[in-house]
Amino acid sequence: MTSHQASRRLYRLLLHLYPQNFRYYYGAELEQVFIDSLDIVTAKHGWWSLPYCWIRIALDTIAQSTRQRIGALFPGAHRASESNRRKGMVNMNTIQDIKLAVRSLVKRQLFTAIVVLTIGVGIAGNTAIFSVANAVLVRSLPFHDPERLVTLDVMGHAGYHISLSIPNYLDWKERNRSFESIAASSPWTLTLTGSGPAEVLSGRLVIGDFFRTLGVDPALGRLFAGEETEPGAEAVAVLGHRFWNRRKRWPQRADGPGYHLQPG
Repeated sequence: MTSHQASRRLYRLLLHLYPQNFRYYYGAELEQVFIDSLDIVTAKHGWWSLPYCWIRIALDTIAQSTRQRIGALFPGAHRASESNRRKGMVNMNTIQDIKLAVRSLVKRQLFTAIVVLTIGVGIAGNTAIFSVANAVLVRSLPFHDPERLVTLDVMGHAGYHISLSIPNYLDWKERNRSFESIAASSPWTLTLTGSGPAEVLSGRLVIGDFFRTLGVDPALGRLFAGEETEPGAEAVAVLGHRFWNRRKRWPQRADGPGYHLQPG
């Protein structure tokens, strides 16, 4: 008789500690788990570890069979103890999985670096998408009554957007019966010269009551009125808050000497 056959017979005797119904449903499975455990222990530590393995299995079988016997006599207590046991097993399995994952990542450094980089790129992409969605869809525009603002575009015969001419704008303004005010703007490139090297700036050329239409107030100084955008009026400019903070040496009065804004 081999050692495995003897161990199998002894374990079958231990299984009689369990209730008969339990042995009927789970006996064969427990026996196979027992044999697999013996194979793993002997392959890893040798035959000398069999006594220690047998002691642990016997004690575990006694404890589990006692719990099953009590559960058969007191079903309520069995359900409560089984629930607590499963919670403990879930917690232990989670901790073991975390430890195993950490050890695997430490051993495979290249794979870990790729995973961390992929997660970082994914988080950055989601953050960028959320920022755009928050600014466009969720957060309201920084204007007074933004829900009343309307953008008017000119479409050509081919279906493309075309630039609005000043005569068309003046016609809209004269015939307007629906809007409180109308203003127009267009992208414009400027060159700032004066103190320090020249700097190319991106701005907008506006006409009409632009700031009153948007409903914004200046943080410093004043805004120009619609009359100051008419042909022949003196050229004026309003600086953005970001540009103002970047140019720390800019004087309190933006119209002071030494600074020039030129088209192009």
